Amino acid sequence: MIYKIRMNKNDFFKLHNRISAKNVSIDGEMVEFNVELGSYNIVKESGYHYNVESSLSIKFKSFMKKYYLLLMGILYLFAILYINSYRVKDILFNINTPINEKIDIKIRQTFKHFLFYDFCSIDYNTLAMEIRNEYIEYPFIDIYEKNNNIYVEIYSYNENYPYDTKGVEGNIVAKKDGIIESFYIASGQGEISKNKYVKKGDILVTGNPIVKGTVYAYTFDKVTIEINKNTTITVKTGNFEKYSELDIFGFTFNINKKCNYLLSDITYKTKFNLFDIFYIKEIVEEEKNDIIKTYNEEDAKILAINTIQDSFYNNIKSDKEKIIDIYVYNVSEYDTTYSITLITKKLESIGYVL
Repeated sequence: MIYKIRMNKNDFFKLHNRISAKNVSIDGEMVEFNVELGSYNIVKESGYHYNVESSLSIKFKSFMKKYYLLLMGILYLFAILYINSYRVKDILFNINTPINEKIDIKIRQTFKHFLFYDFCSIDYNTLAMEIRNEYIEYPFIDIYEKNNNIYVEIYSYNENYPYDTKGVEGNIVAKKDGIIESFYIASGQGEISKNKYVKKGDILVTGNPIVKGTVYAYTFDKVTIEINKNTTITVKTGNFEKYSELDIFGFTFNINKKCNYLLSDITYKTKFNLFDIFYIKEIVEEEKNDIIKTYNEEDAKILAINTIQDSFYNNIKSDKEKIIDIYVYNVSEYDTTYSITLITKKLESIGYVL
């Protein structure tokens, strides 16, 4: 700490060999100088008269005297914000159940009332565990606070729900990393909660010994797809002809056939059959052509996105599963192909029985 001292110059010269003074200035019979704490103690114990013109404590006192109202206002604001973080507006349930009122009363018993508001500073995870142990007939109960509301999410049995695992022995295990969005457990003990991050191989639901349920999570995948710059596709030209085919003892004759298409789709319809030794078929032949399609970079991106979407939606088990977003991470161009790397965010079922 630095002290700015003002004292008689004669007294100063009697002390100057014993102290370490800096920024010395003489003003008539007086002298001003700066010293640190050690030298200040020597001056203080010398018995000579002096004045402390400036020090950190003096500056602090001066600052507090000048701005104390502003500081009080800031402290009051922070106190209000801190208190408000524990204020409770309402208790909200995700579904109506016979135990809603009992849980509501149990939570409100923990409130502290101050002025016009209710406040709660309990550990919601501990409270949720207590309530789960009390109402074991429900597969899972979660309690959390958000925006000054307390949310109670109760998961109930639903036998009509399309569960991924249907009453088998074992545990439901995560097949990939993800963030839990929701879960439906008809049999077994849940080891998860909403918004919990789980890794591949983590146990999600333990069987006792039967397990039945579905676990949905937000997942993120990085996928690379190779797209050929040129590809051959076969399309119908719109040209077609109809004719009849006669078969007698294995000999075939075409009646009224005029065109010979290089590529075509042929459909048959039997009009007459006599013991498989004589029959007449009506034939429709549609012409097709091979077309070479060339993809630029934008076309390749669209095709890669469509490939991911088709693969996902052709294999989902529930309408709840969906692709949230697809982001093109990188595009590499080679002589004959594009290599498209994409990052996908999906909501999907991640559980399997092990």
